[in-house]
Amino acid sequence: MNFLPLIEAKRDGRALTPEQLRAAINAYVAGNIPDYQVAAFLMAVFFRGLDGGETRALTLAMRDSGEVLKFPKNDPRPVVDKHSTGGVGDKTTLVIAPIVAACGVKIAKMSGRGLGHTGGTIAFRRANGWASVTNFGAEPAELPAGDILLVSGPLTDNGRLPQDTTAWIALG
Repeated sequence: MNFLPLIEAKRDGRALTPEQLRAAINAYVAGNIPDYQVAAFLMAVFFRGLDGGETRALTLAMRDSGEVLKFPKNDPRPVVDKHSTGGVGDKTTLVIAPIVAACGVKIAKMSGRGLGHTGGTIAFRRANGWASVTNFGAEPAELPAGDILLVSGPLTDNGRLPQDTTAWIALG
């Protein structure tokens, strides 16, 4: 895909079609559009904006670029998502998700290998001096300094946390 005409169109204030946006997202996910071109496109979007149709089309294209989870249609319970607004060390999810689920609501809290900035790990640090770290990433993860209290599987030879393993640590 030649992405340059889309960058130019947005730079010049023209609207993009859903087909153009879908093709661009698919090409980017496939690794056929370099990051620097996407950065230029996003800068054009920042300055020129997206109309409602473009925003919808871009959102749907991004959603559909990966696996979309579906709850059973015959289940009448409402579906909600506990979404983080940013930051590492979310403490509300541990309390809110079970409470909402106990009220009969289907709740999704997505965490895992897609968390690029965390390397695919989830870590909760507690005020009483311990932490739990789960590695959802493909590569072994470094653990915080401290004494390992419990681990759900063996560590690697160099003391890293393997994929799909959790460690509880007394922080140093």
